[in-house]
Amino acid sequence: MNSEHRKVNQHFIRMAGTFSIMAGIFVLASIFYVFVVLGSMGLEFSMFEDTKALLTWIDANKLAYSILWVHYAIIGVLMLPAPLAASQVFRQHSNRSSSMATVSYLVGLCGFYLLIIASIVFFTISPITAKAFTLGTNNSLLLHEIFVALGMQFRLFGEFMIGLWIAGIGIHRVRKNKIDSFGWYCVVFAVSSTIITIAKSFNLFDWEPLLGMALAFTYIWLGWIMRQKSK
Repeated sequence: MNSEHRKVNQHFIRMAGTFSIMAGIFVLASIFYVFVVLGSMGLEFSMFEDTKALLTWIDANKLAYSILWVHYAIIGVLMLPAPLAASQVFRQHSNRSSSMATVSYLVGLCGFYLLIIASIVFFTISPITAKAFTLGTNNSLLLHEIFVALGMQFRLFGEFMIGLWIAGIGIHRVRKNKIDSFGWYCVVFAVSSTIITIAKSFNLFDWEPLLGMALAFTYIWLGWIMRQKSK
């Protein structure tokens, strides 16, 4: 029975590792999509400071804009098994890490669910408010800003919680091995992610594209490690 349970766990960890690698690739694809595809369609980052210009662009490019948030939702869904799989790896390799694994699992899972919710908010609301704005509907601009603020808070808090989850992975690995390269990378990434997320929420600076590339690398590396641990 124990060997059967262990075999199921190993398959689950391997699957989660594969999904994590796929999520990392999707993150890179999303960055390419924003800068190259949407950029070629006229999207400029200055538009995010000019709601009227952004709504006009969204109304003219509804499908292309919606695909962006589908990308983000897919990333969140692909990463849902990763926190539980990582916690299983914690328990397999250190009995003392059980409570830390549970907390880390819950924090990471909540973070990915918040990202999915944020993607749904942007996917459903933005095209509607953009159409209402171009038709001259009263209060459409205010309505858009309210929902964007809500979606952004979901997204930023989700990213913050994912950063904490990654920090938990890093701390666990560094405690086991002081020279663990992935462990130290996770700790540095988590600190950087927290700083960038807080700075963006207060409009201090926006280094999210750099964070996105680092996150893609993190997911791919984590996925590879989980697949190695499942053998």
